[in-house]
Amino acid sequence: MSTDLGRLEKERKTIEATLEDEKALNDKSRSAFEKADSNKDGHLDRSEVISVLGEVLGAELEDTGVTDEHIDYFFKKYDTNNNGSISKEEFVSFAKDALRMRLVALKAVIASLKLS
Repeated sequence: MSTDLGRLEKERKTIEATLEDEKALNDKSRSAFEKADSNKDGHLDRSEVISVLGEVLGAELEDTGVTDEHIDYFFKKYDTNNNGSISKEEFVSFAKDALRMRLVALKAVIASLKLS
């Protein structure tokens, strides 16, 4: 258990450092966007978003429990200009939110492990 706790603490510190370094976070997010933009049109369409979410989650999307409704919500939340695709800036916003959510989840797991 201490090995798991140490690994989780290390990940927590890495995420906190990433969130504190705005330039590095933007650079990493833009790089991930460019990798996901398979047709190089400067926007992520639905299939590109599905692909990158699967990569972020580390599994085929259908194996993660992510549904079409989740993808619809993703577009509703992050496609701020409602053009049906995700721009680089919209993707950076998503990346920041995803890291913040991961950090909250990590802190909860770490606290739980420390109590047990």
